Amino acid sequence: ICSDFQHIYLVETGKSIKLCPMTLNHYAKEAKSLADYAEEQSWLKKEEVDTVIDFIGEMADCGWPLSPKWLKEHVDMICHAHLGDKFPASGVGKNWTCYFSLKYS
Repeated sequence: ICSDFQHIYLVETGKSIKLCPMTLNHYAKEAKSLADYAEEQSWLKKEEVDTVIDFIGEMADCGWPLSPKWLKEHVDMICHAHLGDKFPASGVGKNWTCYFSLKYS
């Protein structure tokens, strides 16, 4: 398979590439989408993300928009509740609220 794709790529682009059969076999057996991998690495589960977004909306509706510091404190509590000692004492990270806002706004 690798040699076939190497030849096809050479014919189509004029460029030669090397494909490792071992690497392709590994990806074929255990391939995960980038979205699945990112979700596994996330501090929050999908349901918790939805809860946080709803909470942000409820606070804003009451006239109390969450500051990044307050949001971080609430998310730290959620993560600590389900991860326990696996969750770092410092919390989600310095820029986490900014990335969360960009991703879900």
